[in-house]
Amino acid sequence: MLIREKYLSKIRPFYDDFGMIKVLEGIRRCGKSVILEQIRDELISKGISASHIIFLNLDKRPYRGVKSAAKLDKLISKKWPKGEQPVYLFVDEVQNAKGFEPIIESYRLEGNCSIFITGSNSYLLSGKLASKLTGRYVEFNIMPFSYQEAVAYQKLKNPRAEALPIDDYFRYGGFPKRFDYPREEDSDLYTRSVLDEIIKKDLKKRAKIRDKALFERVVRYVCLNTAATFSSKSIAKYLKTEHIKTKANTIARYLRLIQEGKIVSLCHRYDIRGKEALQFYEKSYITDPALKNLFSPGARTDYSSMVETIVYNELLARGYNVQAGVLPNAEIDFVVSKGLKVAYIQVAYLIPERKTEEREFSPLLEAKEAFPKYVISMDQVDLSQNGIRHLQLVRDFLLGNGFSL
Repeated sequence: MLIREKYLSKIRPFYDDFGMIKVLEGIRRCGKSVILEQIRDELISKGISASHIIFLNLDKRPYRGVKSAAKLDKLISKKWPKGEQPVYLFVDEVQNAKGFEPIIESYRLEGNCSIFITGSNSYLLSGKLASKLTGRYVEFNIMPFSYQEAVAYQKLKNPRAEALPIDDYFRYGGFPKRFDYPREEDSDLYTRSVLDEIIKKDLKKRAKIRDKALFERVVRYVCLNTAATFSSKSIAKYLKTEHIKTKANTIARYLRLIQEGKIVSLCHRYDIRGKEALQFYEKSYITDPALKNLFSPGARTDYSSMVETIVYNELLARGYNVQAGVLPNAEIDFVVSKGLKVAYIQVAYLIPERKTEEREFSPLLEAKEAFPKYVISMDQVDLSQNGIRHLQLVRDFLLGNGFSL
């Protein structure tokens, strides 16, 4: 297993917080279960007795029959150890036990139980958890492998293999299990199965979607248009040109479900001068590059949208808050913040000529705030100027430490 220190370092301070429920959220098959196992192994290595660790994966035998809160409670009670030592409770795919919230909350109130839960459906990931769990909880957003993790994982599986090309990541993404399938068609088939599982099991079934064909059409649209700015009205208008009539409210509901299923992430737009968030016309980014290529097999890679998407996902995985910056006469791709620290980032595939260089650098020059400013592209030549740092995508940003707050 690849040790996912990027996430473990965020969760580790909460291992022994018995009053805080640890919630690992993220798209299906991104590796949440493995991270739970790594936390369990760390606890054992620190001297926690295995008898005081209860680990339940409700998607696997022998726990797949645990479909109710009562059965979950009975199972945990049966495994509860004797003595006064703290207990560490892990419940993977907790939403399989309908009405689980009061049970999880009751064990939190025991005062000596550290609880970790994961879930993959829209119910758990939609923010409704807050209204159901009356106690405190903290969420950790888990994503598929970053490019750096993908490179390390491939090396772990085959030390003699050449370094994973960035083009491979653009095309096939970072779902961990896809690396078990060296043939392109098998990797695509696996990713398709992941998306189908999300759509059919997590979204259609639970949200009771009537027009399933329309919903899948919207999924296709947002996956193909990663890094684009749109609204529910603009999508409804586009569908009208395809002779599909629907209401903007319906599209807005579908977009919300797609976001809750972690297929895409919405990047809110921020007025840099007015210091306020802007509603409507948000930018949308797919969670993994492979999701776009499922709908455009054989097509040439759209490097511009892929580079921007990968930069956005990497920033999220590093724990930054990311918004799209809006100026009176220009836009900045990302306003990145952590606490009181802020930076501005422009992203481009290549900067082949002076005109493109001016287009990418000028919005950063227009922003007069004295925050660090960066341009990220795949160019090998350093184009840094006027206090703006130019980072090469792979060497400086994805694999290096050229950007940090």
